[in-house]
Amino acid sequence: SLSGNTIQFAPFISGEMRLGFKYRELASLWPGNVRLVEGNEVEINALVSVLEGGFTSKGMLRLGNSTFEGDFDWSRSGSGDMPNVQASLHTDNLDLQQLLLPEKPRDYFLSDKSILPQWLNGLNGEILLRADRFRDHFTQLHSMTLMASLLPEHKEVTIKGKAGDGRFHARVQQGLQGDTALDVEASDLPVSAVLSLSRNKLFQGGFFDAEIQLLGKDNSLRGLMSRGSGQVRFDLRETRVYNRSLETVGGDLVTSFVEQINPFQESREYVQVECGAIYLDVIDGVASTRNGFALKTDRVTVLGGGDVRFPEEEIRIILAPKARKGFGISASSIAKMVRLGGTLKAPRAEADTSGLVKSGVAIGAAIMSGGLSLIALGALDRLQANDDVCAIARGEVEPRRASRPSDDTESR
Repeated sequence: SLSGNTIQFAPFISGEMRLGFKYRELASLWPGNVRLVEGNEVEINALVSVLEGGFTSKGMLRLGNSTFEGDFDWSRSGSGDMPNVQASLHTDNLDLQQLLLPEKPRDYFLSDKSILPQWLNGLNGEILLRADRFRDHFTQLHSMTLMASLLPEHKEVTIKGKAGDGRFHARVQQGLQGDTALDVEASDLPVSAVLSLSRNKLFQGGFFDAEIQLLGKDNSLRGLMSRGSGQVRFDLRETRVYNRSLETVGGDLVTSFVEQINPFQESREYVQVECGAIYLDVIDGVASTRNGFALKTDRVTVLGGGDVRFPEEEIRIILAPKARKGFGISASSIAKMVRLGGTLKAPRAEADTSGLVKSGVAIGAAIMSGGLSLIALGALDRLQANDDVCAIARGEVEPRRASRPSDDTESR
């Protein structure tokens, strides 16, 4: 039985009824500027009760190949009040890669897109979503849980998930005055969980840890890096970088760096990475470190420092690669210093084969262009080939003070 005014939808009231709906093209139904992949069906099969000022529902929603089951309630106390939503949903498979188109190409590496969807600002309530498997254009997880707590003065969204034996946790908080806090933590995640790292088989195998803490008055990642403060920590271990994949990945910071330090021999298919680290402190739009860039392969160690300046994303980094002893690489076959410039979107690497630290003019230029102090540059020059550069980057130990080996001596 139904009663009420269908135009004003109040007091349109019903008892429990079965609602069945199916449409062939989800992309043509979705409002707003969300870019959806065409060809996905939408289907609803639910028990719905329409109450005064809202409705309750329990049943199934299918978007493409992702099927959700659970409860969804919507209500509004008055015409001017913010809607209240209570939802608890579960899906075996949430494939956003199948539903959402990737972002359009942009001028900058980091996105200006709001971290939290803007439509959440118009809601109160709580949303719980559980997915046994999750995939988007950035990552893939299992046992994923999303919890959103929505209040007029405070929004908080927490995401937890697993990949292999590793764990991922992220939390975004936004206040009424525009304050945004982003906290991301990953531990023992396989490299394959981050699709941008494993794409084209550049990196294979291995694990990483990550910690990101940013606070500022902006709701996008690029905005927080430009006008906020915090820290970025990244540790990589036990992976392989494949030589043949460098040509297919294209220009990015990692590719430019690996090409310049030249850890490959022509006969080698890959280089074994024991560890890598990036440790940056973010203050007033500058992400900087004294010696927080590190890489240790089976043949080369690298330590570096410098900064990345936002919002232009300008790179000013100096790296010092060293050939490790006992692996048959001549110390003269790799650059003494590598200067990374350009931007995160279009990085540019320049090897200083003439000996950066031996020239006072070159040292001055490095300080001006690389954001390094003379003391920090000297620490890079004193780097020893078998130092634990990742521990140095993490701040666990200081670089050893020692003389440099002869450039003409081949490591044995």
